[in-house]
Amino acid sequence: MTHDNIGIAKGAYADEWDAAADAPFCWLSRQVTLEVNGTGMLVIEGECPVPQGTVRITTPQSAYTVPLAGGHQAIQVPLAHSPDAHRVTLEFGAAADVPADTRELCFKARNIHLRDCAASTTAATNAGLVADRGLLEGNVSVTFANGWLRLNARKTAAGRLHVSGILVPPLHAQTGLELVVNRRPVSGMTYGLFNPDYAFLGNVAFEGEIDLAPYRGQRELRIGSIVSAQSEPATPWHQDWIYPLDPPNLPVPGSENMRRIGSGEVEWFLLSGATFIGKLDEVLSRYGSAPPSTFDVLDWGCGCGRLTRHLLSRGFNVVGIDIDETNIAWCRENLPAGDFRLVSPDLPTSLPSECFDLVVGHSIFTHLAELDQFLWLCEINRVLKPGGLAVVTVMANFSAAIDLFTPHAFHKLSADGFLDVGWQQDGVDTQRPGYYRRIFHTIDYVRRRWSSFLDIAAILEGYSDHQAAIVLRKRP
Repeated sequence: MTHDNIGIAKGAYADEWDAAADAPFCWLSRQVTLEVNGTGMLVIEGECPVPQGTVRITTPQSAYTVPLAGGHQAIQVPLAHSPDAHRVTLEFGAAADVPADTRELCFKARNIHLRDCAASTTAATNAGLVADRGLLEGNVSVTFANGWLRLNARKTAAGRLHVSGILVPPLHAQTGLELVVNRRPVSGMTYGLFNPDYAFLGNVAFEGEIDLAPYRGQRELRIGSIVSAQSEPATPWHQDWIYPLDPPNLPVPGSENMRRIGSGEVEWFLLSGATFIGKLDEVLSRYGSAPPSTFDVLDWGCGCGRLTRHLLSRGFNVVGIDIDETNIAWCRENLPAGDFRLVSPDLPTSLPSECFDLVVGHSIFTHLAELDQFLWLCEINRVLKPGGLAVVTVMANFSAAIDLFTPHAFHKLSADGFLDVGWQQDGVDTQRPGYYRRIFHTIDYVRRRWSSFLDIAAILEGYSDHQAAIVLRKRP
């Protein structure tokens, strides 16, 4: 039942035979200790005998609790690279009530194995893609069922705001869409334009200028969309964009610092950061709780402070961590109100346990290999306060739809739910060259794999441009 590189040091009863399944199994008791040689995802498959149970998992890297429902379960335990054997402890919260059996029957284990996160069993395919994008023919409407608002903005010499982008109609309203600014329709836009980058979506581009005079004295512009005839939202709230009219009076990083986080230019750096943070209040009210008077935030992968500058302007206590020494040095020099720390790719970090109300991570899971992702999910679980939220982004449906793929690569993503494109050599991973990857996910994969570590409160496609926000909640 166990592989050669896995041993159960204590807590397992003798193997038995399941005649119906024609396979062996063994019962695990209240506390189990396993010795594991190797790295990857330790998977313990079997059944939980109680309707609502829990298991506390402790590894050399972390400790976290997983809820167990009655029936088939796959307990997942990520194990980092180590020269020594891993000691893994499982502590089950409940046992089956079997009057005729005095044993503690906590989990009926059928298979215990170590999955190589880097391995792939996906076969090649010639599936048809739309314009070589990560989008299957005949599946465009499903992908964009809720529509999509993608936008860029820059201030003109005349003091107006030039905006352009795409407004993909949702299934419930294919025509009559227009932009709104701070909930009011805005004039001066031309819709239904052709953009060759989005030819596969039809004439969905727009362009125009917004007169800023009516908004003088306001802090920001919130740009969304409506269906004109009904005056109802066309695209969901989490796809709105926030343009800061009164951005934080803080230094702006140079082009080299921004290049290291893929931001491009100052206007985009400010717009994308303000958009991510500007919608957090609604995320917290919908999926968490109102910020307390003292609100502690971890900006995970802070880079050169794209999110941090907006968090600080809202009065949050911010700790920023990154593996990039260059950008950490810039933040320490230019954003003195924050606490910035260089961390190692190896976990755990030196951060205290249960010290943050919120963790934000913009485009971090888009750059981590699969095993490193699981280890960081454990670390996020460790540093969050019970009930705390994490808002992190991944490249999922929208990202794939605008990127170029071979049919084989896209089929691999669809079949495995995870695609590692390879090393992205931006210079941020000098501590461990090759650590910084380029990664795509499917939403089904995130739901299936990540829920072992934290509850998934929401998945918001298009929250941060083409990236989806995953709202995670630590269990109380």
